[in-house]
Amino acid sequence: MEKLAGLYMLIVSMIANPMTNERDYFFFTEPLFKTMNECIYWTNRYPSIWMPKVLEAYPEGKVENALCISIDKLKEIIEDEQKQEGLGA
Repeated sequence: MEKLAGLYMLIVSMIANPMTNERDYFFFTEPLFKTMNECIYWTNRYPSIWMPKVLEAYPEGKVENALCISIDKLKEIIEDEQKQEGLGA
């Protein structure tokens, strides 16, 4: 995970079940981006690349949001969630 420090990735949230508001998330491990702006630009410019991958994985899902996040921040969020759930880091 150290070599990913400082990079950004695209995460797409999907409404998996509209009846329950259940969500699924699609994490793009490729491409990764050096800056938030690069990630946002690519996401907005190339939905024809990432959208088919998401819809293939979740054919019944509905895209709710596409967002860019730093891998460092994502790691922080996961570690905080694990601590809250008593799972440790």
